Amino acid sequence: GRALMSMDLASFSSGIAPSSIVADRPRIDLPPTINPRRGMEYVDTYVKVYYYPEEDVMNWVAQNHRAVQLQHSLALVFATSENDDQDLQERLDTVKHLYEAANLAHAS
Repeated sequence: GRALMSMDLASFSSGIAPSSIVADRPRIDLPPTINPRRGMEYVDTYVKVYYYPEEDVMNWVAQNHRAVQLQHSLALVFATSENDDQDLQERLDTVKHLYEAANLAHAS
């Protein structure tokens, strides 16, 4: 699973490189300057964390919630949940509170 997702990501990354676009379609103007590397690193990290045990996912989210979008963190927690619905809801609420606290601290 994880190895195949990483290979897919690498293939996608090389396929969207500006040199690849120009080589395939020389008459197409390149899009404005973007940084696909950051996006690829973000996705690669997300794929790796997806395979962490449930507790490790929660720890990772707590340590990285300022660099990851809320919806992505919630999806990770939901996808990796191994327990009952009440425990899942508590974990989702914990993640939401992390983001709310970070937003309040940032606004101050």
